[in-house]
Amino acid sequence: MQDAFTVSGRALPAATRVVGFRGTEGLSKPYVFEVYLVTTNYVGQDLDLADAVGTKATLRLSPSDGGAPFLVNGIFATVELVHAFGERSVFRAVLVPQLWKLTVSLHSRVFTDQTVPDIIKTVLSGAGVSDYELRLIGSYKPQEHVCQYRESDFDFISRWMEREGLYYYFEQGDGGETLIITDDKGVHVPLGQKAVRYVPQFGEHRATGEVLWTFTCRHTSMPSRVRMSDYDYNNPAIAISGRAPVASNGLGEISVHGARFFTPAEGSRLAAVKAQELLAGQVVYHGTGTAFHMRPGYTFELEEHPRPAFNAVYLATEVEHWGNQAGWAPELMQIIGLTWDDVYRMEVKAVSSTVQYRAPQRTPWPRIYGTEHAVVDGPADSEYAQIDQHGRYAVKLSFDESDLRSGKASTWVRMLQPHGGGTEGFHFPLRKGTEVMCTFLGGDPDRPVIAGVAPNALTPSPVTSANRTRNVIQTGGRNRIELEDQAGAQRITVSTPTENTILRMGAPNDHHNFISRTDGTALIKTGKSLEIQTGTWRKDNVGDQMETEVGGYLKETVTGAVTLEYKDTKTETVTKAVTEIYKDTKSETVTNPVTETYLDTQTTTVTNLRKSEHGTEETTVHGKVTEKYEGHHETKVTTGGRYEETTGLHHQKFNDGWKVEIPGGNVEHIAGGDYVINAQHFRAKAKSDYREIQGIRFQKTDGGLINLTYGFGTLNVVVPQRTELVGGVKLDIIAGLKAELIWGWNYRSSKGKTDVTLLDMKNSAVKIGNSGITLSRAAAAKVTSTGAHVWQSFLHMFH
Repeated sequence: MQDAFTVSGRALPAATRVVGFRGTEGLSKPYVFEVYLVTTNYVGQDLDLADAVGTKATLRLSPSDGGAPFLVNGIFATVELVHAFGERSVFRAVLVPQLWKLTVSLHSRVFTDQTVPDIIKTVLSGAGVSDYELRLIGSYKPQEHVCQYRESDFDFISRWMEREGLYYYFEQGDGGETLIITDDKGVHVPLGQKAVRYVPQFGEHRATGEVLWTFTCRHTSMPSRVRMSDYDYNNPAIAISGRAPVASNGLGEISVHGARFFTPAEGSRLAAVKAQELLAGQVVYHGTGTAFHMRPGYTFELEEHPRPAFNAVYLATEVEHWGNQAGWAPELMQIIGLTWDDVYRMEVKAVSSTVQYRAPQRTPWPRIYGTEHAVVDGPADSEYAQIDQHGRYAVKLSFDESDLRSGKASTWVRMLQPHGGGTEGFHFPLRKGTEVMCTFLGGDPDRPVIAGVAPNALTPSPVTSANRTRNVIQTGGRNRIELEDQAGAQRITVSTPTENTILRMGAPNDHHNFISRTDGTALIKTGKSLEIQTGTWRKDNVGDQMETEVGGYLKETVTGAVTLEYKDTKTETVTKAVTEIYKDTKSETVTNPVTETYLDTQTTTVTNLRKSEHGTEETTVHGKVTEKYEGHHETKVTTGGRYEETTGLHHQKFNDGWKVEIPGGNVEHIAGGDYVINAQHFRAKAKSDYREIQGIRFQKTDGGLINLTYGFGTLNVVVPQRTELVGGVKLDIIAGLKAELIWGWNYRSSKGKTDVTLLDMKNSAVKIGNSGITLSRAAAAKVTSTGAHVWQSFLHMFH
């Protein structure tokens, strides 16, 4: 008699027989068949356990009516020697699908910007599973960041399929099994061609053929609805949630937060998947019998059930099989623990074919409690941080086995900051290669955030045992803030390498408690006021040029001595009033020219001594200049001369006399017009001769008496002169009169009248006694009783 159950495989001897088996199948579950095998111990007929593990094999169930066989293809996951006696050995071999190979792996890796179906394909292909099909009707968006963390490939893809509403089953054929992944009930078809009859069992009686002996139903209470919610930091003001009803008479609500979705539509889709998962367990059917052609993922039709509503089409979700053909060796039943007598029997769990099945979310989601190492990544080898518009980073997690690089090994990851707010923030950008510690929201491997930076040998800490008293902030560009906490040497230093710029405060450095310096330019600007105070002294050292520009009022108050020393040109431009108050001595020393330009009023008030000392000074005033001295004013020129030039009228007023003292040298006044001296009394005094008066004519003398009181005087008439004496003339000769006519002299006196005529005199003179008038080189002269006329300028007038 031919065996109903047979097994074949490359590693099995040809004489291998099946004693019995027990198998379980389920939707979204790899099937497992425990097959008990018997081989002989003859040479060449033995089973090599090591060689058999992992090899392909097929379990074939052939119905007695000659119908199509029931096939189970797979590989041997384990092969165990159960017993050996006489010429026989009994083995227990576990037959599983190729998908089972994913359960023995353990990986940690990251997938970015891929859909879940694409990730499943990658994992299956990487595990050597090529016989699979994705029969999907839904659309799936790429996921930014999907992390497999310390879990098998099987658990990884299982939990994502469960989340997305995908489930799978197997198609069996002569060439092996094919993994079918689907998301829709429409793909399920019947495996057998006939309906399965319901034939209830009574006592020991067993109905023959493919029938169900029992078929029962269980109803379970359900929640009324499912609500999903999440948070999107790119749209924090928007409530992200989704809802789906479960049962109209349900009790309570299932609320899940943090399911990792970012739109209300995605939230509603995930809520619907969860609701369908629950509904698939609301009404569950259970049957037992001998129906060969019944397996998960396929539908079957039940007939002849006494409850008409049960005569319907169902989707098998779980099936358990038992087979026993140890009748030819009853002793084996006890050895292998077969507890059933039926050659074949099965149990099935099913749901109505109208129900959309979703696999229960039974696979645990891995959690990362604590932190994981990562390195900041980026698309280029840049010396600057490579962040996105939200200040986020790409990282390469240390546990990530993938070959993703150049910023593609993660989603954009936020970095936790010690401070932030609407307009506030705190961010030191991290460069590529910086080691960071990542934590994960809720422990979810798919939601990393950067918790902080960790130094290492390549990116060391700026504070070590060598400078342990310092607190340091330093950027990649060498900008640095250093706070020295050493007792007695506390100091704060802010520095940047650009133009060697530093700001140092605290303990003396270079003998200063405060240093602000740069090799470049500097600007101090305040919108309102700026006050600088020094307790003792202040020194400004300008290497080349200094400019002070005051748009408004400027006041400088010095209570002590002021010394200004200018070794080159000084230019001051003031567009408005300037007030300088010096309450003590002010000394200015200029070794080169100074130019001062005042476009408006300048007022200088000195309450004590003001002293200016210059090498060369030039002052240009475009407007009026008023100098007021309430005390003594002295101007002294010790070397060279003094030159003053006035384009307009030069007016000087002295309220209390004017004295000009010239110890040596001559005095010369040159006037292009009249030279007028207007005084109460006029006195000219010479220590020696009163020499000359030159001019075309000596016009007249109006007014009082002309007295010659002492000394000898000479009147020289060099060129023609005319002198008129209007009115009476009285000539008093005190010491005698001597008149000399030298070459053409005429003197006449009559009746109190005097007529003196000098005609064409050359080197002639009139002398009256030892004192009198001397006329020299007169061309013509006439003295009459009505006046005196002299035609020629005198070289000298009276003494």
